[in-house]
Amino acid sequence: SAVSQSWRRAAQVAHTRRKRLSFAKTPKMADAQAPGLVQRMPNLEALDLWGCSNLTDAALQEISEAPCVGGLEEVSLWGCSRVGDAGVRPLLERAPNLRKLNLGGTGVSGASVLAASENCTQLERLNLWRCCGVPDGALLEALGRWRHLREVQVWGLSIDAEQLLRAHVGPRPLIVHGLPPITTKNSLKSVYSIA
Repeated sequence: SAVSQSWRRAAQVAHTRRKRLSFAKTPKMADAQAPGLVQRMPNLEALDLWGCSNLTDAALQEISEAPCVGGLEEVSLWGCSRVGDAGVRPLLERAPNLRKLNLGGTGVSGASVLAASENCTQLERLNLWRCCGVPDGALLEALGRWRHLREVQVWGLSIDAEQLLRAHVGPRPLIVHGLPPITTKNSLKSVYSIA
């Protein structure tokens, strides 16, 4: 009927104007539906796949082809344990406007962190909670590139706090979550914050 077609068109228009999409805690839906939905949302700025433990690299690669990826400012892949560099790197290579990136609990390595530092230069917040495949050297190199980074979560990594803070090049203090407080180097304590 004409009324249902009008409603369908209105729903499609509203859908394309959405700026945020969350599949948080819906692991079964994300892998099958996320790529298609993201492809149809050209104005998307925030994508939340938090806890989507069934999300695969293949689905993330499809998402990275979406027209909206260049405008994404926030991406959360926290707990997407089946996702690694093969899915994350293509996304990061096409998302230069990212400001918040949550890779906690994924299978990424230093390659993804370096891809983020090369392509996502506006990054302000990074979560690497339990990303044990990220070597210290890659994170330190990346920190030397991010001028806007204000906050990093490194719980579960073995990085030395003083090295981490020294590598940071941004004009603002860096807030570090997941490391014990620095007990030496008073000059570092006054400039940086360890939460």
